Amino acid sequence: VFDLGCGDGRLVIATPAGEVAEAAPVAWQDINGARLPVACRFALHNGTVRFELPEGYDRRHALTIDPVLSFSSFTGSTADNFGFTATYDNAGNLYGGGIVFGVGYPTTLGVQQPGFGGNTIDMGLSKFNADGTQLIWSTYLGGLMGNESPHSLVVNSADELYVMGITGSSDFPVTAGCFDGSFGAGPGIVFSVGEGYNHDNGTDICVAHLSADATQLIGSTFVGGSQADGLNNSTVTAWNYGDPFRGEIVLDSQERPVVASCTMSNDIPVTPGAAFPTYQGGEQDGYVFAMDPLLTTQLWATYYGGSGTDACYSVQLAGNDEALVTGGTNSTDLPLAGPAYLPSAQGGVDGFVARFSANGSTLTGATYLGTPAYDQGYFVQLDQEQNVFVVGQTHGAYPVTPGKYANPNSSQFIHKLSGDLSTSIWSTVIGNGQGNEDISPAAFLVSNCGQIFFSGWGGTVNQFQQAVASNTIGLPITSDALQGTTDGSDFYLLVLEPEATNIYYGTFFGGPFSQEHVDGGTSRFSKTGVVYQAVCAGCGGNSDMPTTPGAWSNTNNSFNCNLGVFKMDFEVAVSASFFATPPFGCTGDTLQFISTGSATQWDWDFGDGSTASNEPNPTHAYSEAGTWPVTLVATDTNACNLSDTLVLLVQVQSPTNPSPGFTVTTEPCGGLTVTLTNTTPGAGVQMLWDTGDGNTYTSDDVSHTYATHGTYTVTLTVSDTLCGGSGTVS
Repeated sequence: VFDLGCGDGRLVIATPAGEVAEAAPVAWQDINGARLPVACRFALHNGTVRFELPEGYDRRHALTIDPVLSFSSFTGSTADNFGFTATYDNAGNLYGGGIVFGVGYPTTLGVQQPGFGGNTIDMGLSKFNADGTQLIWSTYLGGLMGNESPHSLVVNSADELYVMGITGSSDFPVTAGCFDGSFGAGPGIVFSVGEGYNHDNGTDICVAHLSADATQLIGSTFVGGSQADGLNNSTVTAWNYGDPFRGEIVLDSQERPVVASCTMSNDIPVTPGAAFPTYQGGEQDGYVFAMDPLLTTQLWATYYGGSGTDACYSVQLAGNDEALVTGGTNSTDLPLAGPAYLPSAQGGVDGFVARFSANGSTLTGATYLGTPAYDQGYFVQLDQEQNVFVVGQTHGAYPVTPGKYANPNSSQFIHKLSGDLSTSIWSTVIGNGQGNEDISPAAFLVSNCGQIFFSGWGGTVNQFQQAVASNTIGLPITSDALQGTTDGSDFYLLVLEPEATNIYYGTFFGGPFSQEHVDGGTSRFSKTGVVYQAVCAGCGGNSDMPTTPGAWSNTNNSFNCNLGVFKMDFEVAVSASFFATPPFGCTGDTLQFISTGSATQWDWDFGDGSTASNEPNPTHAYSEAGTWPVTLVATDTNACNLSDTLVLLVQVQSPTNPSPGFTVTTEPCGGLTVTLTNTTPGAGVQMLWDTGDGNTYTSDDVSHTYATHGTYTVTLTVSDTLCGGSGTVS
């Protein structure tokens, strides 16, 4: 038995494993093609939770109630703390990562590194519980001799966190027997944009594998050569603020880490039989590799690039563990394979997407993406049919397929290609139509249901790099947006219907003063359509990023920035509705409930304490009159959100015996016409008049002319047309 409570609009459920909280419910009705919001809140009475509708709703139409799980919080660090990356686990906990300038990051007892390692910055890594009210663990990660930043996070099924980033520290913590325990070093690195620190001794890629409680490193290693590795510090490809710190780590079907990043080293490790075993030339190449879970062995590793500047930003794995990689290039000789959609460079900087075999030995497909202007691919995804989706930026006339949702002349593209990268299935552009608004992609998803999710940010901070006109003003939002206004420097979140046929949801997220952004790295959507987003929040010592009641920290406690995190459930649920036939009834009558939509499981509660049903179209008879709330929890195990909750009020009446009555009005002076006026109270009744001379009527009132004078008995029988019963008066 769980303990239930309500507070701040939330439902709090105390379980043996801890508290679970559901945020205040969101309710609406779809009427005549429009989605109308309905006021709704939790109500707790004698241990039973119900939904309360203080303003009522239109009972002629189904009501949809979706409790949304979400939170937003600062880390509360007293040290300056930039936000970089976020991910999630199967329980809905959020992991956030950023950089910390010194002492003051909140850490928990017993973690791997409770104190600041030294130099200018360390990584700061934190795990928040599912409703953001608690910090489960929090730790630094870094060395004394240099600086570190986390670029991408991912969690395995045992809740163990993998971190991919860069380090400039020769004493970065590594584990015994790791793949490479020595720092490659290299020339010092000065950023083209002031980041508040540099890398005096160059950088290596670092990969770390933390235990579920973050008390120890299961594995940790350097991966690098003699030049800068893991850092996209080129003016060719680093277009957005934070682009230097891109790259991604994911897990294959055996939960082994696969990484996409960049390198300037011609001696970074590659494996025998690699698709591209040598540096391809130019300023930098892409670099893709896989490792064992303990980070002792490089399973495969390959360069990818041409004679120019190349950068790999994102990697996802197909069902057969083949690696799909996207990024940017100005190489006109980028290696391609198979029948490419675009077999040649389009001009300037182009995007690309490439496909490698599961062992990295073969490039099985590749294509350029873009226009004669600037274009880059930032995230790649696959749908259930293994088609490939890329989101990126463009300053050219990117093709828009007829029939797709589009914001013409916008600078973000979404492109769907066949799995072998030979065919464009469709493409479109999203944005404000400015053409150079440059919303920097931060997370991207194609859900199990085909919806397309996008998270990005724009504004003044992005103008520090090369996106000099970046802003969020004028981006498309929907009437149910969480935040309908922007100061021009906010996050922007978008959901498109499957196949990009229309916009489903659009909202801003940010405060009125601070310029919310992210300093690099990946955030993530779960396949159920929940975003786990890192934010560099409150910069300037502000606490104006929206946070939720009871969050771990509602305040930025530093003089400048805090890693902020938010989790938003877009409630792209199983499609379901139901109706009753007839829509009202009588006690003892059998009502048929008909469900429609994509559900595969049904849980019905008829509201009268009777046995529930799990049939798709159940019948039910009520023994008592009343207005009964019928609740359907419709579940689709293949849907983005597994279940949806709908409520319909059914009116049930008891049979009644009407109390008929009437008055008689005769003509003066012995006329033969009389007027019979019904005075029976109530509605839903049928009249039967017998005038006593062989004539009958069914109208409410009667005017009747007799043939001759005499004495006649008039009888009125009134019948209840809904539930039966009758009464007679003469």
